[in-house]
Amino acid sequence: MKLISLICLNALIVFPLWANDKPKGELNGLVVDGVTSEPILFAPVTLLNQDSTLITGMMSDELGAFSLKGIEFGDYIVKVDFIGYKARFIDVSVSSENPKQDLGTITLESSEQLKGLEIKEEGSAYRVEIDKKVYDPSKNPINAGGTGLDVMRNVPSVDVDADDNISLRGDQNVNILVNGRPVAVPISQLLKQIPASSIEEIEIITNPSAKYDPEGTSGIINIILKKNENKGFNGNLSMAYGRGQYDKYNGGINLNFLSEKVNINAGLNAWKGEFGYGGSMSRNIYTYDTINTLMSTDEGVRDNFSPMASLGIDYFADDHNTLYISASGSKGSGYGHREVNYQFLSNNELLQSSERIGDIDSEPINYEFNGGWQHKFKKPGHTLDIDGRYSFSDMIMSDEMQEIFSDSYGQVYPNSALQNTTTGVVNELINTRIDYINPITDSLKLELGTHFTGRSIESSFFSESFNYNSDAFEADTSLNNDFDYVQDVYAVYATLAKQFKHWSVKGGLRVEQTLNTSELVTTNETFNNDYLSLFPSLFFNYGKTPYDKWQLSYSRRINRPEVEEINPFTTYDDPYTLQRGNPFLEPEFIHVLELGHSLIKEKFTLNSSVYYRFIKDQKRRYLSLLDGGISQVSYDNLASSQLKGIELIAGYNFTKMINSNATLNFWHNSVDDPDAFGSNSNHGWSLNLSTTARFKKGMTTQLNMNYRGKMRVIQGIIEPAYGIDLAFRKQILKNRGSLGIRVQDILKTRNFNFTSDELNGYDFKSKRYWESRQVWVSFNYFFGKQIKAKHRKRISDRDASDDTRAGDMQ
Repeated sequence: MKLISLICLNALIVFPLWANDKPKGELNGLVVDGVTSEPILFAPVTLLNQDSTLITGMMSDELGAFSLKGIEFGDYIVKVDFIGYKARFIDVSVSSENPKQDLGTITLESSEQLKGLEIKEEGSAYRVEIDKKVYDPSKNPINAGGTGLDVMRNVPSVDVDADDNISLRGDQNVNILVNGRPVAVPISQLLKQIPASSIEEIEIITNPSAKYDPEGTSGIINIILKKNENKGFNGNLSMAYGRGQYDKYNGGINLNFLSEKVNINAGLNAWKGEFGYGGSMSRNIYTYDTINTLMSTDEGVRDNFSPMASLGIDYFADDHNTLYISASGSKGSGYGHREVNYQFLSNNELLQSSERIGDIDSEPINYEFNGGWQHKFKKPGHTLDIDGRYSFSDMIMSDEMQEIFSDSYGQVYPNSALQNTTTGVVNELINTRIDYINPITDSLKLELGTHFTGRSIESSFFSESFNYNSDAFEADTSLNNDFDYVQDVYAVYATLAKQFKHWSVKGGLRVEQTLNTSELVTTNETFNNDYLSLFPSLFFNYGKTPYDKWQLSYSRRINRPEVEEINPFTTYDDPYTLQRGNPFLEPEFIHVLELGHSLIKEKFTLNSSVYYRFIKDQKRRYLSLLDGGISQVSYDNLASSQLKGIELIAGYNFTKMINSNATLNFWHNSVDDPDAFGSNSNHGWSLNLSTTARFKKGMTTQLNMNYRGKMRVIQGIIEPAYGIDLAFRKQILKNRGSLGIRVQDILKTRNFNFTSDELNGYDFKSKRYWESRQVWVSFNYFFGKQIKAKHRKRISDRDASDDTRAGDMQ
C-alpha cells in the first residue's frame, strides 16, 4: 500500500473577523477541586455586573481553564460554580492600567453535607459537551465486574442485540473506534475481552465534523481506555465472579510508573466464562392448497478464554515534544456446542424430523502496535501530531456437525449426515495520521490533516461431507471459497472555526479517495470499485449563557459495505438459512442535519435533539425463499430513504444523594424502493431510566430500566423488549478499594422476537434468547501513589486519531 502526500487545499470558507473600536479586557483562570487539586472540566464561569445581571459566560475547558474576552472596562463579579460544589464569587476591576488579568487557580469546595450523612459527590455518569455526549462507566455500579460489551448495553441511545450487534439510535451502521482509531478485531469480540474497569469513557458523536472519519450512518462511538496519569508507581487490581446459567470470571492488574521524563504502563487482563443461548424459528411456505412448515429449536453454549497483555512507553523529551510507543496482544481459545432440532410438516402433519449437533473450536489471535510523535509549539493550543498504528487479527474456527434424521414415526434413518467446516478470517489494518492545529487568533482556529486507513481481509471457507459410498469425507466444491478484500482510504481535511460574542461557527471539508479491490480466489475473478468523495460539514452554536445553548449542524457521511455483504459465495450457520453477498453493492451516502438544545438548571438538565437523515442507495438486508424451504439472506441497494428522529436526555437531582437520568429516542423512516417494495415506512422507539443513590460510608446503589418499543422494519416487526438491572457498591480500605454486587436482567425478559410479513408466499417467526440474567460480585483495589501529574503533556493513547475528545469550539 502506498501512502500519498498531503494534497494542497485551497481556502475553504472565509469568515469575517469580529472587531470593536472600544478597548477591551480579558480574564483568565483555572478551576480545580479544593481537595484533590484536579481540574474541574466544563464548570460554568459567568461574568456579572455589580447588580448581578449577566454579561457573558463560558465553560472551563478540558484542562479546567477559562478565558473571558472582549470585556469593557469596569467593575464586575466573576461567578464560578459546578454541581456538588459551593459557588465562588470574585470581585474584579478591568481598566486600561490592568486590561488582562490572570485570576490564578480558583478552588471549589464540596457542598455542605446533609445532616447525618456522608455524601461523596461522584457526578453524573453522562454529560453533554458541545459536539458529543460522554458516558463514564465508572460512575455506574451496574457495570462492575462486566465486560466492555456489558458497558455498551448501559450507554444511553446504544443498543446491543442477541447477536452482539451494536446500534446507535436504532441504527447498526455506526463507526465504532477504540482510542479514536479503527481496530482489526471485530468490535463485539474485542469488547468481550475488555473488562469494564479498563474503560475510561465512551463518546457518542452523532454528527461529526469534517475532521472525523465519515464512516457510519448514525455517527461515531469512541471507546477510550484508561491510562494512568498519577506520578510515581501505582496501579489497580480487579477481579469478579459471575453466575447465570454458567460460571464466569474476569480479573486483571494494571501498573504504571510516571516521572518527569517517562511514563511506563503495563497490564494483564483475562476473561473466562461459559455463555448459554438458544432460540426457535417457524417458517411457513404457502402453495395452492398446502402449507409446508419447517420448525426448529436450538440450544447452545460457548466457553471462551481471552487473556490480554499490553505495554506502553511515553518519553517526554521536553515541554514541547513527546515520543510514544505501545503494543498489546491476545491469544484466546473458545469452544462451543450447539444442538438444533428440526421438524418438517405439511398441513400440520409431521413428515420428518432431524437433530443437528455441532462442536466448534476457535483460536483468535490479535495484536496491535502504535507509535508517534507529538509537538507543542510555544503558542498555547498550537500542535502537530504524527501517529501510526498497525492491527492484526486471525480467527480460525472449526465446526464438526452431525445431523440425524427420523421419519414421522420416530424411526431413525441408518445413515446420518456428517460435515466438517473450517472458517478462517485474517484482518490487517494500518492507520496513519498527521494532524495540525493552529489557533490563529483568540477567536479563530485552523485545523489541517491527512489520514490513511488501509484494510486487508482474507476470508476462507472449507466444507467436507461424509460419503457413505466411498466411506470417506469429500470436499463440498459448491461451498468452498477464498475471498480477499483490500480497501485503502486516503483523506485530507481542513476546518476553520470562528468565535463571536454569543455564537460560533465552524466549517470544514474532507476529501477522500477510496480504492476497493475484491478477488474471488477460487474462481479467479476480480472486482474494483474506486471513488472520490467530498464530505462537507457546518456547525452553528448560540448561547448567551453556558446554561442555555443551541446547536445546528450539517454533515455528509458514508457507510461502506462490509466484507460479508459483498462476498458472493454462499455461507451458512445451518443448511436451511443461507447468506450470499453482492460484489456490486454500492456504499450509502448520507446527509445529516441536527438541531440540538442544552438547558441546565440548578437541579435539572435537558438535552434535546431533532435529527434528519437522507440516505442515498441505502443498503438492504433482503430475505428470500429458495427451493426446499431454504431461506437466503442477500444484499442490495434501495433507491433512497429519509429518517426523522427526536432524542431527549434529561437528568434530575432529587437531593444531593439521589439523581435520575432518562433517555428517550423515537425515529421514523420512510423508504422509496420502487423496484422492490415501493414506498413504505417503518419506525421504532426506546426509553432508558437510571436512578443512583449515594449514602454514607461510601455506599452507592443504582437501578437501571430500559424498554425498546415495537419496531416496524421493511420486512416485518421486531417485538418489544425490556429489562431491569440493580447494583450495589461499597468503598472499603480507606476508599482505595470497592466491593460490588449487581444483578443483570432481574426479570429475565431481554430477548429478541421477530415476526415477518408475508413475503411472496413465505413468512416466518423467530425468537432468540441469551444468558441475560446474571449475578456478579466484584472487587477493585488501587495502590501506590495517587499524586496527579502536571497536565503539561497529553497522553497519546487517549487522543483519538480524529481528535474525538476535542470540542468543535473552545
